[in-house]
Amino acid sequence: MAQTSSLAAWFDTDDGLPGPDTITAPAVLVTPGSVVAHGLNPAVLVVNMAEGFLAFIDADDALVSEGRFSLDDLACLVPQLPQLVMACCDTSDPDDVLAFKTEEAFTVERLEPGVLALGISNGNDIRVHLPSVVAWQVVAEITALLVRQLVHIAETVGRLDAALEQSEPLTGSNRPEA
Repeated sequence: MAQTSSLAAWFDTDDGLPGPDTITAPAVLVTPGSVVAHGLNPAVLVVNMAEGFLAFIDADDALVSEGRFSLDDLACLVPQLPQLVMACCDTSDPDDVLAFKTEEAFTVERLEPGVLALGISNGNDIRVHLPSVVAWQVVAEITALLVRQLVHIAETVGRLDAALEQSEPLTGSNRPEA
């Protein structure tokens, strides 16, 4: 199985992802357009940019929380996540309750030293519990997802610019009549 630089499992397509019942959690699975994190608890975080959503799924495969998630949302989340995970990994006082929320209501909470919970504060109680090292893996892969999305957009713009440059300018003789 291929791996990313963070050691997450890499799959070329969303269709290639293994079924949840075959995953040994915790695990992070990555495709070109998505990041899937299976928690220590029976919960899953899915960020899917191809479909444009961020979702939390519970043990019964019931969609507990889903929200439309755009490139702008991803770009806002990426710079905040490392700070929140770092703050929750603070071991100076292991009895401190550490919980933080982004402007987009994404939450990071320390459950106990070395275990974090990622979630959304929208009234649903589903959170994915992850060892801190796996939470860092999720941060790395969500950041890489943003980079892949930006590269894809830049390549598309480059192809469109090249096609436009190769096309013949419309002059009086080849301009379509209205």
